[in-house]
Amino acid sequence: PGCDIASLSEGAECQSALSGKLTIRGNERPARLEVRIARRSGSLDVSGSTTVNWADFNVEDPSILVARLDRAVQIHVHTVLPE
Repeated sequence: PGCDIASLSEGAECQSALSGKLTIRGNERPARLEVRIARRSGSLDVSGSTTVNWADFNVEDPSILVARLDRAVQIHVHTVLPE
């Protein structure tokens, strides 16, 4: 939604969203990534990110006294799709 790839001109970009499933340590959850899609040199450049909580995937907090792990992690995705 929000992005008509067929009419996207060279150098132009649009915003959209990708929905799917994310699996960490065998635990699967729905995921949604807000993405930017750009047409460049005969390909589509797709990049975006989302934030997930470790606890949603049953990952225990591995923090120790001198180092703390944030309870959420930001996942970045970048791929180039040839046309």
